[in-house]
Amino acid sequence: MNEQLLEYQNCVYKILIDFHHFCKEQGLTYYLSSGSLLGAVRHGGFIPWDDDIDVSMPRDDYEKLLSHYSPRLPDHLKLMYYKNAEHFYMNFAKIVNNNTTVVEEYANSYRVEGAYIDVFPIDGAGKTYQKGKWRRFVAEPLIRMSRWSAYPKEVLKGLKRWQSAIIRVAFIFKSPKYYDWLVNFLKRKPYSNSEYVAVYVGNYKYKEIMPWKIYGNPIKIKFIDFYFDAPEDIHGFLKHKYGENYMELPPEEKRISRHKLVYVNINQSYRDFNFDEYINKNKAKT
Repeated sequence: MNEQLLEYQNCVYKILIDFHHFCKEQGLTYYLSSGSLLGAVRHGGFIPWDDDIDVSMPRDDYEKLLSHYSPRLPDHLKLMYYKNAEHFYMNFAKIVNNNTTVVEEYANSYRVEGAYIDVFPIDGAGKTYQKGKWRRFVAEPLIRMSRWSAYPKEVLKGLKRWQSAIIRVAFIFKSPKYYDWLVNFLKRKPYSNSEYVAVYVGNYKYKEIMPWKIYGNPIKIKFIDFYFDAPEDIHGFLKHKYGENYMELPPEEKRISRHKLVYVNINQSYRDFNFDEYINKNKAKT
């Protein structure tokens, strides 16, 4: 494992600890989820090649975090989402460490921000899995358009003509408009009245839809050397999302990070980072 990845993992782990304490102070419910939960169970912490942390919150708690509680975060942390960050193409929020710098390559472009953890909303999906599946199908166009419309125009370079045409159609409206439509649709089915719930903006689509009782009342799970909140039925969650054999390691060629981190500095704020200077220096080296 390279030194940069270890340094980054340690940094986002500290964000998670701060987030946990904050949620306890404010009475907010969260769950360690996705690859972070899998890592806790299978590895006792991070999946060795993973570089992010995922948490999920019931929609009501998630909305409270966005609208009421984000100003109460510790000074070194900032909540970022589509209403307060330009070209924010995620359908979920991030808790960012303002005192760090991360340069991430994405879709023919770069993002410069601080180290972060991802915070996903859990929405009501209805009384049955099939109803939840239908809601995901209906939401799909808005999920895609909200992301595409937030891309910087540099993304169009190198795309196939048909791909470029689709993204140009998405540019008709600014991304906050699509996000507002998506959120209004997802909030129509309350989390508290649903037997099935889902992280509709997650990467696993229909595998994100599961019985509410799987999340249930949070229980504790150890991640490295700290205990965090996790779904009540951890096995049910991981089995539902990753299959029966979730404890087996993937083939070696698939043990790669989803993110392309090209630069990490945990001692410098991204607000002070000169991206053009960084690019020019790296061009000179090549």
